Amino acid sequence: MCLGGRVALVALSVLLIAVATPSAGAQTTTPSTTNASKITKITVSVKASENNLTPFTVTLLALPTTNDLVHLVYDSLFWSQVKQNPEAWLALSATPSPDRMTWTVKLRPGVMWQDGMPLTASDVAFTYNYNKGVLTGRYSHHVWQWPILENAVALDPLTVQFTFKGPAPTFNIMPGADLPIVPQHIWQNIKNPTLATTMLPIGSGPYRVTQIVPNQSYKLVANPSYFKGKPTVDEIDMPIVTDPTATFAALQTGQLDSTDRSVPPELFNQLSHTPGIAVVKSTRMESVELHFNDLKAPLSDARLRKGITL
Repeated sequence: MCLGGRVALVALSVLLIAVATPSAGAQTTTPSTTNASKITKITVSVKASENNLTPFTVTLLALPTTNDLVHLVYDSLFWSQVKQNPEAWLALSATPSPDRMTWTVKLRPGVMWQDGMPLTASDVAFTYNYNKGVLTGRYSHHVWQWPILENAVALDPLTVQFTFKGPAPTFNIMPGADLPIVPQHIWQNIKNPTLATTMLPIGSGPYRVTQIVPNQSYKLVANPSYFKGKPTVDEIDMPIVTDPTATFAALQTGQLDSTDRSVPPELFNQLSHTPGIAVVKSTRMESVELHFNDLKAPLSDARLRKGITL
């Protein structure tokens, strides 16, 4: 589904969506509407709690949708880690130095945090520098593992300069299109962000979290001041449903509009032919990773390792 022009909940295995027009007589509930063409509320289950959806507190138990949940609340400089040239998002441009060790980023003007404060280069520089001290979690390794950030400096309210300890040729992809930007005025006094699991998060993203019932549900409301325009859907209710059987039962009775659960083989035919339910196929979130012991021959030969990378 697309909410406000950006991918909201991307299921990288199989996404199950209940459409808003169930067959007559079916015991289903449709998304709340003000008229036939305007969907104002949807109910989407998640399979595990992700604490309060901040970049520092997510549990990763809701994978593969964890990143998409975070990016409903927070924005990154660019968007889409799967494109060679990701879309400019909070950033308007990113210009590298000839050695690719320094990048100068121009930010989009007029972006606001969900509490009404302006988002500036100071927030972006703070986010990157702050993550250097966070040695756990989903995102921070982008600045202390690779590429290793030397520092980020706000040159003016809309310009940030990043300096890395080595060449960072793919900065606009990683970390630029992945690391969520957080507000300095909220996080600057939090010494251990991984313990800040109870506050309602404030981001710049298309949705603001307005209610969290621990281990039970989230409520997200559209950000009317979002710089890409107000999202199409006004409200997202996200019950946490850990049991797959209960999830599919709720979908079939109309209690859920969508779930990111992979469809088990024994249910595939049934759900595929159930009126009002669509089974969506997509590629899995998987990749091949090579680890080299470069202390032993022949992998100790840099020429061989370079050949493998080619």
